[in-house]
Amino acid sequence: MRAGVLAVLLLITAGCVSNSRLFMAPDGSSERCSSHGAGLGIILANKIENNCEKDMAMLGYLPYEEAGAVGITIVKDYRLSRVLKGLPAEKAGLKEGDVIVSVDGKTPADQHDLFTLLFGKKDTKVRVVVRRNGSEMPFEFTRAKISEMVQRK
Repeated sequence: MRAGVLAVLLLITAGCVSNSRLFMAPDGSSERCSSHGAGLGIILANKIENNCEKDMAMLGYLPYEEAGAVGITIVKDYRLSRVLKGLPAEKAGLKEGDVIVSVDGKTPADQHDLFTLLFGKKDTKVRVVVRRNGSEMPFEFTRAKISEMVQRK
């Protein structure tokens, strides 16, 4: 009987888990959620990870592997100061000096709002209207994986 109880206790306490996931915010900052557990703590560690993902989503963060990028750098007057080669914005025809007027039909209230409007899941479309040489021009392109932008910086 003691051997049976010992075997059950070993099964319950054996094993460990370490969860870690990176999340991206619209402004490009990142946050990591981590949880660790051993034995019965595995259940708690997995629950913490699930809650963390929900909390991060409520704050506007996306898991790193789902985050999308368009490949531009913006200065405070919504002017494109850099357009990364080979990424969606450049492929669509945006150029340095263009000024963003709207994103998906919405006029940004401020710089943070602009980042939030441009941010989204990879492989999703975004429509941007820019002002170039006094004329407004519409563009549509698909967000690339954020890792593609990071590799090209």
